Amino acid sequence: APKINVIDLAAINADLGTVTAGTVRGLLIETDSAPTTGIKMDNTSLRGYDGAGVKTFELIRATGIITSVGMEAQAIKNIENFTTGEDITDGDIVCLKPNYTDYLPSDDAYTDQRFPDNNYGSAAMLRLHAGTNFKYSFIKFDMTRIALPNIILKAELRMMRFETVGGVRNIDIKRVGHQWAEGTITWNNQPHVFSDIGTTYGMETFKPVSVASTWVVWDITQLVRHWKDGTIMNFGIRISSNVADLTSFDSKESTFTDERPVLRIYSVQESDGKVYKANCADYLLSRSIVGVAQESKLSGNMIKIQTVGQITNMGGALAGGIVYLSNSPGLWTSLTTNLNRIIKLGKITSAGKAILNVQQEDILIEKLYQHLSATSTTRRFYVPSDARYAVVHIEGGTGFLKKVFHISRDADGLTNWTFAEPGGAPQRVSFNWDVANNFLEITANRSEAYIRNIYFYT
Repeated sequence: APKINVIDLAAINADLGTVTAGTVRGLLIETDSAPTTGIKMDNTSLRGYDGAGVKTFELIRATGIITSVGMEAQAIKNIENFTTGEDITDGDIVCLKPNYTDYLPSDDAYTDQRFPDNNYGSAAMLRLHAGTNFKYSFIKFDMTRIALPNIILKAELRMMRFETVGGVRNIDIKRVGHQWAEGTITWNNQPHVFSDIGTTYGMETFKPVSVASTWVVWDITQLVRHWKDGTIMNFGIRISSNVADLTSFDSKESTFTDERPVLRIYSVQESDGKVYKANCADYLLSRSIVGVAQESKLSGNMIKIQTVGQITNMGGALAGGIVYLSNSPGLWTSLTTNLNRIIKLGKITSAGKAILNVQQEDILIEKLYQHLSATSTTRRFYVPSDARYAVVHIEGGTGFLKKVFHISRDADGLTNWTFAEPGGAPQRVSFNWDVANNFLEITANRSEAYIRNIYFYT
């Protein structure tokens, strides 16, 4: 099929023929024929032909004025066709979105303080209650079915709230400490739990909810990666509520099959090939930027996307400035204030114009706040297999300096990176990048430190 590009010419070379003042802007139409072997032109168009005399391209005159002799392509726009995964508006920044797979629990059940020897492993609902009549719910997933840790881009625990009594309450998750089974667990034999999901692994714990028939979602990426590689034993998660009113979720035995709880795994290696509005507030929507929509289309339709070249109505007035992906879906910005991630889209050439040159290599895995509370405390982060560099933002304790470290997976001696506290006392943190197993470990060698953000890129 022919491919149409828009091309701006500063002039036309005299070697191609003699022309008078005329147009310098036109449409370049290319075919899938053999390479061009000859060029012909007149006052209306410039054409190329292969050895068999078949036309390979044609530049058709449109608007603009020839100002000098000589030919220069100043901006070539590459436009490709994609299918929309959602409604897209002309001018939206679009991306490919990673695919996900949903896994049902291997076990789920709840326990009831009023009936301490009863088992509710076959119940269609998972119940929660606080106060004088506690109810806890337990859920567990089979890790043998899950992708390798470095392939997991994001892992979410998703539960459908079936019914509620009362107003807003916090739903809390904790890591379970020993083995249990849905057919035998009761209030009297339920396992103990650890409260380290938030403090140690930097993940979400409390979720305020109030409305029935809504999904409640927790990001448990780091915990799932540790379960998968065996550094933490997988005994599942306990769910609880902080109010003395009943809260119920659908269980894996629910008759509403599309509302059963799932572990949703997003993979770094899969996509549905459709385009969605990009958004730097979500790392699933900022990893694979495609370009800018050239028309508006509803979901499921073919749409033209410009992937490179000069683009209008983008960028500020300052030539040489950078255009970035915004926190708002589909939008761009020339400011970096309050951006969750810095994703470059192109460079401003003049007022309202920019050259689109999308930054493809940045991969943000975690935006987090993890506390290395004491000497020799270590945190492990899984790395995409194609990443070669890491940028780690670390702060010391109260009053310590903030530092950003740039680390190469191929570098020698990744230990004893140092930054100085006020007064000159060293605050040491060590980095160990295990290339074979695709993880980066960060250890506090003295006092305490805080891990703010980690970027991995190729």
